[in-house]
Amino acid sequence: FNTSYKSEDAWIISRWNSTKKDITENMEKFRVDIALNHLIDFIENDLSRTYVKLAKPRIFDENDETAAFVFKDIMFEISKYSAIFIPFIAEYIYSVLKKRGSVMLEDLPNVEDVKINKLLEDKMNNSLKIVQDIMSFRDSSKIPVKRPIRNVIIIGKKDEDIIQSVINDITNIMQISFDITNIDISFEINATKLKTRYNDEEISKIVGKFLELTKETIIRNINNLKLDIDGKVYTLNRDDFKIKIGNSNMEAINGNASGTIILIDKNIDNEVLNLWIKREIIRAVQDIRKQFNMKRDDKIGLEFLINNKINGDLDEVSINNIYSKTNSVHKKGKLLKIQTLI
Repeated sequence: FNTSYKSEDAWIISRWNSTKKDITENMEKFRVDIALNHLIDFIENDLSRTYVKLAKPRIFDENDETAAFVFKDIMFEISKYSAIFIPFIAEYIYSVLKKRGSVMLEDLPNVEDVKINKLLEDKMNNSLKIVQDIMSFRDSSKIPVKRPIRNVIIIGKKDEDIIQSVINDITNIMQISFDITNIDISFEINATKLKTRYNDEEISKIVGKFLELTKETIIRNINNLKLDIDGKVYTLNRDDFKIKIGNSNMEAINGNASGTIILIDKNIDNEVLNLWIKREIIRAVQDIRKQFNMKRDDKIGLEFLINNKINGDLDEVSINNIYSKTNSVHKKGKLLKIQTLI
């Protein structure tokens, strides 16, 4: 792979070649319906909902041509496969990308097995399931995605099982960790859950055996904890536990999609607040630039007040980052926008 590829680039290339393989195999079996489903699923879920979301800033970045190249190359090949099912749309896509010729005269692209990385695909799949769980928590807790979350601790997965940058970028997490050494966390048996499977005597034995286990043992086997009691094996999973956390800023959620337990730090300290403010200012300024049809290279004068104070309590690095990201210099001007965080 090209060394300039990021994780999402290598992943989408792998997924596309896996999809090409699935389409080809089903076409050879005359299962056109299944082949079409594979193509639709790739375009909707992998390319549109995931890759474009992750790579969009890079696709339009003049200093990073990799994402734009990957996207264009895959779209070009999609036009060729789409010609089987939607010839007129395929022809239009092809003409936009190549300008000359016809997609009907093209051969189907070969499957490049060397570019298929199932391990990377599994890691992305794990990451997207964790994203689903965190976004569900944000929605139920009414925490906007724009607001950074300082720390998330994932129990049930390891660092090598996921792609941290993907989770960070989509869910706006500042840090992901797996270490609960300094977290006051404890587990209890959820007797109500066990009553659907075991009688009172068995539950009493399970609770007794469970109390003998260390926190580390429970965490290591959180999705498949086996207890050998009097020659009988009882299997527990994360739904059979209640979690208690001493830190009031942390909240534990059951990651139903990812099969994990996720601890989320809800605290808004100065670092979180300043990062949130900085990003909102950059976003607001970029929106104003668009309203005035300004080009990327057009430099502007900018002054921002936070709680009626110039620059607020932002540190110098954050202030300079705002000016750099918005291609601006400090200069007093007329008020164009008032914005609140909450």
